[in-house]
Amino acid sequence: MNRPLFLVSNDDGVHAEGLPALARELMPLGGVLVCAPTSERSGAGHSITIGRPILVERISLAPGIEAWAVEGSPADCVKFALSNLCDAGRPDLVLSGVNRGLNLSTHIFYSGTVGAALEGAMMGVPAIAVSLGRYGNPPGESAEDGSLEFAARLAARLARTALERGMPPDACLNVNIPDLPPAELRGIKITRQGRFGFRTRYEPDAETGGWLLRGPMSDTDDDDPLLDHRAVRDGFVSVTPLDLDLNDAALFDRMRDWELDGLPEG
Repeated sequence: MNRPLFLVSNDDGVHAEGLPALARELMPLGGVLVCAPTSERSGAGHSITIGRPILVERISLAPGIEAWAVEGSPADCVKFALSNLCDAGRPDLVLSGVNRGLNLSTHIFYSGTVGAALEGAMMGVPAIAVSLGRYGNPPGESAEDGSLEFAARLAARLARTALERGMPPDACLNVNIPDLPPAELRGIKITRQGRFGFRTRYEPDAETGGWLLRGPMSDTDDDDPLLDHRAVRDGFVSVTPLDLDLNDAALFDRMRDWELDGLPEG
């Protein structure tokens, strides 16, 4: 079997430490193509740039790691790489991360990390998004045993397993690692996407005269241990399989009785 090719991106920006950490762990498994935003694009969701050119620059990211820096969104990066940088063959897997902070439940609709992964799935390449709650190492903990290095190793092992066992080309795994030292994690759970409630509001910013989004997002009262945010709260790594189907099957069936034929004349 030929060595696989991995496309790596993120939403923290091309200079974020999670990007080379992930690339280094994937290099023993296959080729690595890195393409990420020039600056942080957290909250960019699955947006793409339309109507203006995006600037692209090739840079040295770290010793032995080159990257393409794209002045666009995370999804732009994956779309550009798959469209313009893969003449020798399409990647076998897209990986997005390692993200600074969790991307759980309905928060994934805002997440540029998940947006980059889903862009891969939209373009027919299975993907994995990796997000980490704990970036810093506690006092006395070595870098080799730190949370970021652990997350990158876990992502590489999951990538290898995904290639060995197979994933549909339009599938995405959303991986979230709790805010715990690696030694205190309780294991890995296959989970479902949960829902967050929102208590956010926009508050005036005295310095600029604009408005800033403030306030927490809270999970629901659903105590299903197989929901992503519950698994993370319980100390497990959450792995949530996602696809691109947003259809509401139950509402589709209910709407058969809505008798919509008369609406144009009503």
